[in-house]
Amino acid sequence: MTQLGNAGKQLFTTTSGDSNTLSASQDGLGAHYLNVNFVGNSNDAQVTQTGNTKNAATISLTNSGAPASVTLNQSGGQTYNIERTCTATCARVTVTQP
Repeated sequence: MTQLGNAGKQLFTTTSGDSNTLSASQDGLGAHYLNVNFVGNSNDAQVTQTGNTKNAATISLTNSGAPASVTLNQSGGQTYNIERTCTATCARVTVTQP
């Protein structure tokens, strides 16, 4: 998913199941927001938010076996909240905020 342009960007997604990947890019003149909910095993969220100031992210990963991972890159106003519930193994979380 790619959202470009001036302000007004939001993205909400909930996915259940295994081995899903979300690649989201929000770029432009701010007003970014993102809410990702994954329930299942081996899911991966790859998010980039750039642009003039406003960023936010709320990412929730719940698994019952295989690990779930997050890569989040933000530049601008920056805020993030990542919640993981892992029954077995949790995978990597990488957050970059230059």
